[in-house]
Amino acid sequence: MSFTSLNFLLFITVFSAGFMALARTHAFTPFLLVASYIFYGYWDYRFCALLALSTFIDFYCGLKIADSPDRRTRKLYLFISLGANLGMLFFFKYYNFFADSAVIALSSLGMEVGRRTLDILLPVGISFYTFQNLSYGIDLYSGEVKEPERSLVRYATFVAFFPQLVAGPIVRARDLLPQIQQRPRDIPFEERFAGLEKVIWGYFLKIGLADNAAVVVDARFHQPEFFNALQHVIGLFCFSLQIYGDFAGYSLTGKIHEGWRV
Repeated sequence: MSFTSLNFLLFITVFSAGFMALARTHAFTPFLLVASYIFYGYWDYRFCALLALSTFIDFYCGLKIADSPDRRTRKLYLFISLGANLGMLFFFKYYNFFADSAVIALSSLGMEVGRRTLDILLPVGISFYTFQNLSYGIDLYSGEVKEPERSLVRYATFVAFFPQLVAGPIVRARDLLPQIQQRPRDIPFEERFAGLEKVIWGYFLKIGLADNAAVVVDARFHQPEFFNALQHVIGLFCFSLQIYGDFAGYSLTGKIHEGWRV
């Protein structure tokens, strides 16, 4: 779900209530994991299965990389992690592109080749969580991360943490995992209010500015022959406002999550 949708406002309201009730209990991390999967599964619940599979593979490989005494075994499990993650990413993101290109190339040579198109959706955020998983295994192998995460629940929360799952950024294990391992800090009222101000301004920039500027921009790009030079200049200016409003709005809306760390 989009950060600027009404469904997200409902989700975040329920999540905030759970956050305040469970923040100092052992149930908090499982709650955060379940909330992250609910958020991610909103697009398509089937995406959660792929996310869980990728998470389990890298959790297991991470343990083997850290615990194996010889370099050859550690390298083997690193390659398993690399192969599994990059294989899934290539399949879901690039299979149809390369298959179509091959059919076109063979057809140009006079060879009629048919193929079965895989009518599947590209899983949301697959690039982000794939490379986040990869970075964990690589950091363990290189020694950047000294100890592996031995709790599957905590590791799964690190991968699926919903504020950054679908739009980034890619977070290194050494930065986020220690925060998941600890209990959240108490958030002063002043910080809550300041965060709310940023969120409201972010919603205005995205919905009030960017979305309305997009109406002007779309009209000029779709039917440019109906507008004069001055109107096109106005359209270009509105396009700048649209880009600014989109990026700034989403960034500020993301501030709603900034207190959810230690």
